[in-house]
Amino acid sequence: MTTGPRPATRASEVRTGSPVVIPGRDPKRGCLHPPELVAVVVPARDEEERITRCLDALRAAAGHPCLSQVEVRLVLVLDRCSDSTPERASEVLAGWGGAVVLESREGTAGGARRLGFAQALRLAQGRDPADVWLATTDADSVVPRDWLARQLAWRALGAEAIAGTVTVERWTEQPVGHARRFARYLAVQGAGFGHPHVHGANLSCSASAYLACGGVPPVATGEDRLLWLALAEAGTASVAVSDLPVITSARREGRAPDGFAGFLGELGDSRQHG
Repeated sequence: MTTGPRPATRASEVRTGSPVVIPGRDPKRGCLHPPELVAVVVPARDEEERITRCLDALRAAAGHPCLSQVEVRLVLVLDRCSDSTPERASEVLAGWGGAVVLESREGTAGGARRLGFAQALRLAQGRDPADVWLATTDADSVVPRDWLARQLAWRALGAEAIAGTVTVERWTEQPVGHARRFARYLAVQGAGFGHPHVHGANLSCSASAYLACGGVPPVATGEDRLLWLALAEAGTASVAVSDLPVITSARREGRAPDGFAGFLGELGDSRQHG
């Protein structure tokens, strides 16, 4: 998890305020004005305990009625896995023709995510980048069933990039009191529309915006925040929203040095978080 300045939003293009209602939908046709392709990138390294739930949730999100006329592709990047993550992922993805699995030797979440986005763009070749939507989450996270549908609802309102929030379901891996500290942190920093948080577990943008800003930078960690800043600097219509939260783990040892696990570790310092 990383934080940064509030996103630059072209308010004339994106209607803001309360959580959006999914746009008008014909049950037989899906949401109005959807993109042609949605590609979801998931970097994974030694996630045998969590990958099944992650992929099950993504498959459910891809099957939402609002995406009935949209091609949905998954790019799973297995980065130097030494456990049974590949085998468990294979079991879940069996029969899902929209899934692509890559083997990576990057050794970092940032490198694996960048590789996944490059593959997503290859899958979109021949299409107008404005008609392609890119999303990413983490292998220790669980998206809600309407995760993609709500992203497309914001897209229909003019959003070109979306930063969502995360929530923790179980705090058993953290010391007593961490849930309270996290809640207090969110109360101070804000977690509603326009929040300052950026998570690789809940980030999305149009392919045209991704290409215009240069994409995920070649860094080992903090790639989510740097991508978000690059999108803002490129003049992207960016919104930080709270109506599509992703459940993520509260483990003590994460896969990125400056990721959500590291942030949770810092919550124990009362001098920083009150």
